[in-house]
Amino acid sequence: MSKRFFHLVYVRGADRAAPRRHAVTLIETMAALLLVAIALPVAMRGVSVAAGAADSARRRSEAAALAQSKMAQIVVNEDWKRGGTSGEFAAEWSGYRWESTVGDWTFTHVTQLDVTVSWDARGQANRVTLSTLVYDPPEDMPVGTATGGSSSSSSSAGSGK
Repeated sequence: MSKRFFHLVYVRGADRAAPRRHAVTLIETMAALLLVAIALPVAMRGVSVAAGAADSARRRSEAAALAQSKMAQIVVNEDWKRGGTSGEFAAEWSGYRWESTVGDWTFTHVTQLDVTVSWDARGQANRVTLSTLVYDPPEDMPVGTATGGSSSSSSSAGSGK
């Protein structure tokens, strides 16, 4: 009986001394591939949406800066007195177009100026509109007696006379 006990102890010890090598089974491989097949398109869609949102934000920021620049140019040159105008920007901003509209305001000698910059992206028309109020003092008002309006544009337009 002692031989048998020794033999059992020896066999158990031999199993521990030489561990088995585990291989990946076919079902485990298929499950991993299925997980990748499900997760990869979702991740790629997320990357695509993020890239589109970044491009849209960049374009809107550029359009707002272009509108602000064009508005300042129109106010300083007093082009708003001729009514609405439109055009395109220089070659480096060739995808953008601008349009200005002039409208009356509730107060005398105050005019609303809107500058809209538009562009096409991904088959959609986009636009950004900036507005300001411009004060045009009467011709017979002495210089320095006009009170400024609420926007910085009105004071620069008023001091140009």
